[in-house]
Amino acid sequence: MSIALSVVVHPSRNLQIIAGLFSTCLIVVAASLAGSASIQLSLRLVLVAVCLATAIFNFFALRTVAGRKWQLQIGAAGGIHCNPLPLPDEVLHDSGSPINKVYYLAPGTVIWPHLLIIRLRRLNDDNMINLVVLSDAVGKDDFRRLAIACRWIIAQANSDLK
Repeated sequence: MSIALSVVVHPSRNLQIIAGLFSTCLIVVAASLAGSASIQLSLRLVLVAVCLATAIFNFFALRTVAGRKWQLQIGAAGGIHCNPLPLPDEVLHDSGSPINKVYYLAPGTVIWPHLLIIRLRRLNDDNMINLVVLSDAVGKDDFRRLAIACRWIIAQANSDLK
C-alpha cells in the first residue's frame, strides 16, 4: 500500500473565528474584572493583565502558525516534509538540506473526524511543529487521505515497537 501524498493546508476560517471569539471573551472578562469593586485592586490588576496578555498572545500565535499555508508531503516510508508556503509579501529562506526537513509524527497527534492536531518532530534537532488542521482547511478528500495517512504512520510505528 502506497501512502504517499501531497497536501496544501490552508488557514482554517473556523479556527480563526473560534480564536477571535476566545480573545473577545477574554477582553470582556478583563473589562468586567477591571470594573469590579469586590476584588482587591492588586488582584484585579493581575487578573486583567493575564486576560489581556492571553488575548494578545492568542491573536499573534494564530497569525504565525495557523495563519499561513503549509505544504505537507508524506513519503511512502512515513517521513513527512513540512514547509510553510510564503505569504504574498514574504520571502522564506532555505534553512538547510532536504534531509533536515524530514519530520516524523510525534506522540500526541490527535485524529478526529473533523480535526487533526498533527505534532511533527525532526529527529536531528528536536524541532517541533504543531499543526491544527480543521476539515475546512483542506478539501474533503484531502482531509480524509491525510487522516488515513496519519493513522497508517501511527499503526506502522506501533507495529515496529512490538
